[in-house]
Amino acid sequence: MNLLLAAALVLSPLPAQDTVVSLARGGEVRLENLSGEVVVRAWDRDEVQVTDRDRGSSGLRVRPSDGGVRIETEGRRKDRHNVDIEVRVPSWANVHISGRTLDVGIAGIRGDVVVTNVRGDIRTQDTEGELRLRSQQGEIEVSDASGEIVVSAQSDDVWLSGIRGEVEVRSTSGDITLLDVSARVVRAETQDGDIEFSGELLERGRYAFFVHDGDVELALPESASAVVSASTFDVEFESDFPVRLQRYRGGQKFDFTLGEGSAQLELHVFDGEIRLVRQAGD
Repeated sequence: MNLLLAAALVLSPLPAQDTVVSLARGGEVRLENLSGEVVVRAWDRDEVQVTDRDRGSSGLRVRPSDGGVRIETEGRRKDRHNVDIEVRVPSWANVHISGRTLDVGIAGIRGDVVVTNVRGDIRTQDTEGELRLRSQQGEIEVSDASGEIVVSAQSDDVWLSGIRGEVEVRSTSGDITLLDVSARVVRAETQDGDIEFSGELLERGRYAFFVHDGDVELALPESASAVVSASTFDVEFESDFPVRLQRYRGGQKFDFTLGEGSAQLELHVFDGEIRLVRQAGD
């Protein structure tokens, strides 16, 4: 281990009740094998503070690890208790969270964030690094984020707003809502749910929306510019924009252009509706 890091960290496990340890620049904070509720907030200190909010998280430990700080529950699985903790971390820190049945809240982080959850909701706000969020059963909500965003929800809804960065979102049986998006690459896919999008289509951007059984609604500015390729089976199509079909294949595929066609927009809907609407105020 780096000597600076070794000196900065406490060398033995500590009770997590109001524990504070230093974190060397470039370090990572890992929260592992947790159930319950975790809130991670950024602050301007090069320290990690762990507060046990209900004073009852038996077996929770904070300890040094290669490259950072690890927070985890110890002991046999059946003896582990749910936690209710707030963790303060340097805004620059990378954060990695894994949980079994865990609700997660994250705010103000400028480093990369990875959350992998079996069951529970994930909510992030005001982040700037790479986001990789996954929950097998639970809603995912992201607001005010920049950077690459990859989100996967097995059976619940995904909601993103105020996004500035590349976006990839998947849900097996939930709705996907993307609001106020300014990204050059957006890909959203759900098997059994609806997709709602509002935002810009940037020049040379690539946008793709896939739905098997559900609707796609895109709210675009009057100045929207894209070459649109739609693949459908049993779909109704509505547009607030003047559309002249350039290619039509027996109700299964049609192409048209919005404006100058400076972006690429793909719409794949098997059974549902496609709606292109003007953004409010245009």
